[in-house]
Amino acid sequence: MVLSMRTLSSESRPTFEPKHRLRIFPRITVRCFCSLNPRTFQEPTLMPTKQISERKSNLAFAFQELLTAIVRLRFNRQSAPKPDVFRAYMREAYRLSAQEAESNGYQSEYVRIAGHAVIGFLDETVALSQNTAFSSGWISPLTNELFPNAPADSFYRDLENLLSTRDSAETGDTIEVLYLCLLLGYRGILANDGGQELSDFLDKISAKMLHIRGARESLVPDWCVPPEPIEPLPVGGARRMGIAAIAISIAICVIAFVVGKLSLLSGAASIHALPR
Repeated sequence: MVLSMRTLSSESRPTFEPKHRLRIFPRITVRCFCSLNPRTFQEPTLMPTKQISERKSNLAFAFQELLTAIVRLRFNRQSAPKPDVFRAYMREAYRLSAQEAESNGYQSEYVRIAGHAVIGFLDETVALSQNTAFSSGWISPLTNELFPNAPADSFYRDLENLLSTRDSAETGDTIEVLYLCLLLGYRGILANDGGQELSDFLDKISAKMLHIRGARESLVPDWCVPPEPIEPLPVGGARRMGIAAIAISIAICVIAFVVGKLSLLSGAASIHALPR
């Protein structure tokens, strides 16, 4: 995920308008993409360009403001001296993100799953933050407020259900949001000794996403080494001539170096012999 960020002033508050997106951090752009594991499939099918262009706005784009704020907070690029104000910002950002996603045609259940994953990622980031202000200003997780009936393992339950759901663009977009949370550091109930399970989930996600979206054609198809095998050096007389040419070139360089060195030494001796 590529992020371009600008520091938020603690005095500048965004104006919440129902017809516009919440701009928590001005001029923030998050480009979301799904990184696929090349080991999963050896011969992926290419996704036609027309099919790509006909897809609606990506679900991850609707949550880009939240994801950017969480990443900045997680890596100490954003201070939150007033946790209650920051919490209100994030609550409103979630509301507007969910509203935008539903206006783009996503079903409310998919929006709920994606939103729960992002808010869970936020709560985990706050819990791991070294900002002491959060100890008093973030007493209860925001997940409990927005999703009061969700169990602790909802993230991975939802992920397993999505992985077993029939392929569709909405399924792939929702999985992508959860995938982004994992790639950015969210662990949830797998925070302790869950490395192998997490690796298995990532492999399954890669396989599912590749099956749903297919492999996209490269923007620069000729960047890699050509598939044709590299021909070995010619054998016989041509090879011997090449080796001889290399040896002669090296010998000429050595001779030129020695002659130049002797000339410099001779000139230096002549200069030192001049009367002072």
